[in-house]
Amino acid sequence: MRYCTNCGCELADNLKFCTRCGTPVEEDLEQGQEDLGQSRRGRLPVVVAALVVVLAVVGVGAYVILDNLSLPGDATSASSASTELESKSNSNVLDEGPESSATETSAQSSVPADDSTGDSTGDQNAQNDLSGDSPEELVQRGTEFLDLCEQNGDAASGADALALFSEASKLGNTEADYYLGYCYYYSNGVSRDYTQAYQHFLVAAEAGDARGQAFVARCLYDGSGVAQDREASYQWAAKAAGQGNPLGQSMLGSCYKHGYGVEKDLEKMLYWYELSADAGNDAGQLNMGACYDMGLGVPRDASRAVEYYELSAAQGNSLAQLYLAKCYYEGDGVSRDVDLAASYANQAVNNVRDPKASADAAAFLNEHGL
Repeated sequence: MRYCTNCGCELADNLKFCTRCGTPVEEDLEQGQEDLGQSRRGRLPVVVAALVVVLAVVGVGAYVILDNLSLPGDATSASSASTELESKSNSNVLDEGPESSATETSAQSSVPADDSTGDSTGDQNAQNDLSGDSPEELVQRGTEFLDLCEQNGDAASGADALALFSEASKLGNTEADYYLGYCYYYSNGVSRDYTQAYQHFLVAAEAGDARGQAFVARCLYDGSGVAQDREASYQWAAKAAGQGNPLGQSMLGSCYKHGYGVEKDLEKMLYWYELSADAGNDAGQLNMGACYDMGLGVPRDASRAVEYYELSAAQGNSLAQLYLAKCYYEGDGVSRDVDLAASYANQAVNNVRDPKASADAAAFLNEHGL
């Protein structure tokens, strides 16, 4: 068998030219065969080397795989490492505590520890994880904390409520602005700030919230957090009352009482006061008591006045508490009872909802040596 010296094609013995490339094959034929043999022999080491490399790679890979397989004795160390990592993570959570303010804590996510003592701090922090909640859910949770604050005087719950309302407000929920205004107005979970209260009430009021409209009317009426403007107060009170809001109805009665923004009309005053009082509003009850106490629009009836004052005071109205203290001290509409007078006055002093009524009650106690 012969081969072409040019292309290496295998040639029959009787061919003079390569059938592939046409090169003459008679000349140097033996040399061509020898070169071809040398060429093939030259390729052999390369092939062998390549096989060696492949085997080496396969061997290394097998070693790595075997080396990383978990043996029975390794399970303990792996579990130990996992436990140590979890322990460090939990200790970081537990170390985070008193140095954070209540508002900051309520705005952060926290993982409660499993504490058999029943400490509620971890649970409360977990409830304040704001992630994933809709604005409506934030408001709902905020009202629950606000109830705890008002019922139990729990300042931490008030701060939690404020954080939830603030987050909902940032997300565009205007009901949250009403509650923020309420917190600032009555110092629930935050220092009293009538300016902030008015601004949040106004946001809610302009969105059509009747509660916000009623408080805007009150702020404008008293000049709390905004320049006093009783004509504007009438406008907002009318809007709130038109939606059936009891505080708005009481505010509207006060505007008719004095002729603020509207012609004075005691008949309409009584209508709106009574409507508010019948709805259970403490301001409406207070104002109806004052009407009977002073004989304003109705014949004077001290006993009826006391009845309304008691209804209002039971809801925490500090001015009603002060008026009851005066009634019991003087025996007006009730049997005179100095001890009960002192009790009502002290309730008003300790009532944070109305700083002016609290100061007036303290002066009453000092004046009468109670």
